[in-house]
Amino acid sequence: MEADVLGLISVGTKSPVPLQNVVVEAKVNLYAVHLSSTLTYYNDSECPIEVVFKLMVEQSYAIVEMKADIAGRSITAEILEKTSAAQKYDDSIASGQTAALVEEKIEDVLSVSMGNLPPRSKAKINLQLVGELNTESDGRVRFSLPTVFKPRYTPSGSSEPLAPILSCDSMQVEYATVPAVNTCTLVVDNAKDIAGITSPTHEIQLVTNSAHDQIAVSVSDKVLKHDLVVFIQHKEIHKPKVTLEDGDRSTNDFMSHPAIMFSFFPEFPPCEDLKCEFIFLVDQSGSMDVHITSARETLVLFLKSLPQGSFFNVIGFGTDYKPLFRSSRPYEQENVDLAEKYASDMEANLGETELLPPLKHIFGKDVVPGAYRQVFVLTDGAVSNTHECVELVEKHAHHSRCFTVGIGSGASTALVEGLAKAGNGTAEFVKEGEKTSMQAKVIRSLKCAMQPAVTHPCVEFCNDSHSSVEVLHGLTSLPPIFNGHRVVVYGVLKTTHKDHQGLKGEVVFKGVQSGKPLSYSVPYDFGADPSAASRTIHHLAAKAIIRDWEARREYQPKIVKLSMESGVLSSYTSFVAVSDGITTPFQQPMRTWDIQPCSYVASDGMDDQPTASAFMNYFKRSFSYLTEGLFSQKPKKHRLKEVATYTVSDDSPVTEDHWSDMLYKVVSLQRIDGSWLLDDRLAKILGKRWEELKGACPAECQGTMAEVWATVLFLTHLRVKFALRQEEWELLGLKAEKWLQLQPLPPPLTLDEVYNAARLIVGD
Repeated sequence: MEADVLGLISVGTKSPVPLQNVVVEAKVNLYAVHLSSTLTYYNDSECPIEVVFKLMVEQSYAIVEMKADIAGRSITAEILEKTSAAQKYDDSIASGQTAALVEEKIEDVLSVSMGNLPPRSKAKINLQLVGELNTESDGRVRFSLPTVFKPRYTPSGSSEPLAPILSCDSMQVEYATVPAVNTCTLVVDNAKDIAGITSPTHEIQLVTNSAHDQIAVSVSDKVLKHDLVVFIQHKEIHKPKVTLEDGDRSTNDFMSHPAIMFSFFPEFPPCEDLKCEFIFLVDQSGSMDVHITSARETLVLFLKSLPQGSFFNVIGFGTDYKPLFRSSRPYEQENVDLAEKYASDMEANLGETELLPPLKHIFGKDVVPGAYRQVFVLTDGAVSNTHECVELVEKHAHHSRCFTVGIGSGASTALVEGLAKAGNGTAEFVKEGEKTSMQAKVIRSLKCAMQPAVTHPCVEFCNDSHSSVEVLHGLTSLPPIFNGHRVVVYGVLKTTHKDHQGLKGEVVFKGVQSGKPLSYSVPYDFGADPSAASRTIHHLAAKAIIRDWEARREYQPKIVKLSMESGVLSSYTSFVAVSDGITTPFQQPMRTWDIQPCSYVASDGMDDQPTASAFMNYFKRSFSYLTEGLFSQKPKKHRLKEVATYTVSDDSPVTEDHWSDMLYKVVSLQRIDGSWLLDDRLAKILGKRWEELKGACPAECQGTMAEVWATVLFLTHLRVKFALRQEEWELLGLKAEKWLQLQPLPPPLTLDEVYNAARLIVGD
């Protein structure tokens, strides 16, 4: 037996955990990624076992191939309709054969089963995946590798496909948790087009291979302790690009046709702000405990960044939900003061994550007349009724947009991205260890909400050849496009012309912003040696089409047909591999292992090597809501309490001392019109005496001039001391500048002279 990489054992039986190792190899080309994940198993017992391992994947990723290595024999899995695959798996196990099954539990969670692994034997499963990569506001491409599976809270009346497998008279079940990924390597293509590669979460090393135009990225950690994030900066980020991939001419199906990926990271002209109703929906479930301080600061920053003339409300949610106001109120100082008090009192004490009731509460009320409703969802979790939440948001998308921010490891990409897509908004993620803060992500979303999107976007694949070409799009329609959010569209050119070298034309992006048409185009030419070896673009196109059909509930056989032709897993298909050796059923009963991935938990005392008890403690805590209902005689019922609005506990104002972060001492003092007052609090923050500040004012320091002087001092302080965090305070800074432009100054004093005087006080 080879050395157990992790040395994990089951707490119940002291048996080694049979899933020994998970290795991921990734290859990135622009916005596309190809992943190879290898899972290594060893049965160190005297009886056959079944190992069921659930792992998270990004929602945009697709499984495109599975291979199993059992007892030294390599077997390529076939993709079948889901019930047929499950039946083949069960029949094979019953006959004594070793089998493997991969299926989609929900959009972003896969289940990998290895059944009937003989005693003292080893096996491997290799999964091939493809996916799209997201971008940051500055155009950096973001590669993220999830390492944590977070249990979905199950509200009353819904089923839980991710619940632990239960022991019974005929089946003994072991429970364990392991890291989702042990090691990872990454290769980035087109090295000459790359300006830089960095990671905010891990120490990495870069090696350039000029001969192959590639950059190899290796991670220093022997075992990934939390989600891996890598940023890839391209040199020409706003230039539209096409990636071509020839078809497989030996076939006569979907994969035989040439495919195009059109990618575009737009930079549109700015527009005037919209009149909006802003609703901030913040997760206050128990799991938010480690993030609640950042959530408080984010809410205050959000409030200070809103434009005048708006309406707003704040709703905390968990098992219960608690709105600040019964309905949205005008953006006035008194209402904002109440909201700041709400933020200072926020705790992670509202139970589990149940999102549907507060969404129903929001959409059950009329939109403020003349305003456009913008809903912001801040959550670190996941729910089991994702489809219901997404459908509700989509139903009201004609008058309400939805923006989402997923926090930490384990936030469901299906929920966060699904809500944003359905609500014509944007989705952001904040991973553990990232320098980009939760606050910056929310403000980025707010910027999008405060300007009109590019509406009616479409991508046309124009063909210059004389042959008949039918374009099969990856999407039937595009959502509204925002500044700084990339567009990726696939086209499969179904042509009878055998020589694809003659195909050429252009891809045209069109849209409307503030009533004005926009258009961008980029040529393509299949005579310029498109990639023939890779199938990544075809697989991504098939995944996009399948997701679109599934969302529109297209005819199931139609989805199954495309899934089997392209080899891309869908919600209606599964991969199954069966050993071809002639065997007889084992006499001993098969023992089942239910394994979940988890992160290292510092409070459990983990160092470089985890312990079984630490993993199992985490497992028990994470699944307490399930085990209380599944393993006890009286299942726990979660009842939604009657909704009550927030009540201010006392009349004391929130002081700047409440905020540990100095930036939020400054932010908390700004008034809703963008100005600050000249008082002792300002002097304390600047480390000066109030009399000293008043005496340095370049004009008589009273009335409006005192407010102008205080506002310029604060703005200068932000620019000097918090320049690296400008993305967080940019909107409230713009509001302050607008206020300053409207204030009269005693002649001949100019605003530039006031700033010069402030710089002498604040310093460089």
